[in-house]
Amino acid sequence: MTEFTEEERESAVQEMNDALAACVHNIEAGTKLTQNHYGAYMSLLGAFKNQDVASQRRMAQALIRVGGNSRGVEAGFKAATGEVL
Repeated sequence: MTEFTEEERESAVQEMNDALAACVHNIEAGTKLTQNHYGAYMSLLGAFKNQDVASQRRMAQALIRVGGNSRGVEAGFKAATGEVL
């Protein structure tokens, strides 16, 4: 397995954070087809359906941290997983 420096890890995390923030911006700026954009968040979280629920929960929490509508993310998470965030 490849070893990464702390700087490389931090850079990768920042790039992922920026990409996630861009996704959230696109969702929030787009036409609201469902209440609080929960449908868009459900779709985005659905991309992680092969991951365990804990991983999906972390992704949902990350969406909220980068500016996602918390009610929309929570509803999307519940619809995608059947679990409460």
